[in-house]
Amino acid sequence: MGRTITLSVRARGETEAPTVDDLLDQVRDYFDILEGVEQAIAEDGSNAIEWRIVKAQTKSPIQFEARAFSRDFAVNVDQRAEMVAQQTAIGLHQLRERGERPAYFTDRVLAKAERLFERVTN
Repeated sequence: MGRTITLSVRARGETEAPTVDDLLDQVRDYFDILEGVEQAIAEDGSNAIEWRIVKAQTKSPIQFEARAFSRDFAVNVDQRAEMVAQQTAIGLHQLRERGERPAYFTDRVLAKAERLFERVTN
């Protein structure tokens, strides 16, 4: 059983349902951040993890559960997925609390994180 991540998506404003574009943008930005952090962690800059949605809940807020799978057959990515998930969570928290650039947050990842924060705080 691989590492799982639960992602909650709320609508902007007073409505309970996010628009399709907002939902897809939030999910895409988050998984792009995970992918970028993984590339920064990897010695060769590659991605070994494929995140797959294994569960979804449509009550407000909408929640997705994603699990880490290996892109290559018979390669264990559990330790890598754990490190990517931890460094992403630490990095997003550090950005929110102190506004400092986190480890493993490249310019591309930082831009995605800023976009994600803008969308969530608006």
